[in-house]
Amino acid sequence: MPLPTSSGLALKEWAVAVRALSKGKQILILRKGGIDRSDKEFRVVHPSFLLYPTYEHQRQDLVTASNHADLQQSLSENGSHERVKLQYWCEVTDKFEVSEQNALDRVAPYHIWTTDYANKRLHWRPKQPLT
Repeated sequence: MPLPTSSGLALKEWAVAVRALSKGKQILILRKGGIDRSDKEFRVVHPSFLLYPTYEHQRQDLVTASNHADLQQSLSENGSHERVKLQYWCEVTDKFEVSEQNALDRVAPYHIWTTDYANKRLHWRPKQPLT
């Protein structure tokens, strides 16, 4: 599929995660609810979008040791510029819910979060699954 020459759609994600996705070190994105949605449910409205790297909230203690170098690299590139470089296009191929510990454990090799941080995200708003 050819990439679009322009798009108004982008998903904000930690810069270190964008880097990991680009290298194939991460193959999924975990979300817990929607931002600024009254029902707080995460929905895939657009299955294709750009990745918008963000720098807030990402910390070394939240990502696995094997991703610390990528974190430091992304922090050194912190968007102190007037423009943000959007260079990665994503497509949602599947959507699934993670609501139990054993399911979270099974997807651990496919994301960059530490076990502790992944568990905290799973148990925050426990009635709402990670998606």
